[in-house]
Amino acid sequence: MNIHPNTNLIRSIFIMEGYAKLASIMGAHPEVAILRRFGSLNARNLLYLQAELIALEQTLRACTEKNIQSSNADRTASARDWYTLSRLGCGSNGTGDTDAGEEWRTVLEIREKVKEYSPWSSIDQP
Repeated sequence: MNIHPNTNLIRSIFIMEGYAKLASIMGAHPEVAILRRFGSLNARNLLYLQAELIALEQTLRACTEKNIQSSNADRTASARDWYTLSRLGCGSNGTGDTDAGEEWRTVLEIREKVKEYSPWSSIDQP
């Protein structure tokens, strides 16, 4: 008795319902898959990400300016030395200054937001 190799797949498709069944059919026959792109929602999300990045950029500029004008040598040096900046962010400058690490924390927040934004920053134009 010869059993067709797709017999188990066919049998499981008949047992499944709803999303599971539809996903199985679309997976087996990608040419019939129709998926919505949610273009306006993606564009709106990108606009929100841009707005967040702009706000973070403004915060970063203010932090940088505050550190440059500081009387603390490490904070002043942080404008030219990422290691010093990162140490301030970890609170290892020993000054007890809670504002000292704000610039580095903002940099890290920007880094994460840019990772989220960058892959989607070019919307396909018709």
